[in-house]
Amino acid sequence: MKTKLISGINLLILLSFFLPWLTVSCENKTVTSLTGLDLVIGKVIESEGAFGQQDTHTIPFSPIAIAMAAAVFIGLILGVFTGKTVMLTTGFINFSAIILQWYLKYDIEQQIQAEGNGLFYVKTEFGFWLVFLFLILSLVWIGIIIVKKPKAEYQAQI
Repeated sequence: MKTKLISGINLLILLSFFLPWLTVSCENKTVTSLTGLDLVIGKVIESEGAFGQQDTHTIPFSPIAIAMAAAVFIGLILGVFTGKTVMLTTGFINFSAIILQWYLKYDIEQQIQAEGNGLFYVKTEFGFWLVFLFLILSLVWIGIIIVKKPKAEYQAQI
């Protein structure tokens, strides 16, 4: 039961990919909002240019976002198994997802700043923070499981 909660948390993380992660604005006007899924598959943005013409910008898929989603998915699968090694592996994978998440945020901000010549502002949204919170929660829960579970129980499961 305790280990199944890890899968539940990772499922919530994957569902949080559908929530807004980043909002890009220029002069306090929202240009676009990006979900985690947008970062995984890419997004086409159509906006009105400075002289009334339609501008189309493509935000390509991010290999970092794909790696993060894959790490969370692997954590979801591993969460149904028990054992100290599996828990440690799941913890390592979820910790890696945290690092990937923050690197992704940094990378997107740098790309937007470079392309927009510093005119764009990137705001971190609810979905991003929810994923971060769930990843931390999963690490804490894995730590509790590893510390509280007697060694004999791990050996009996192998």
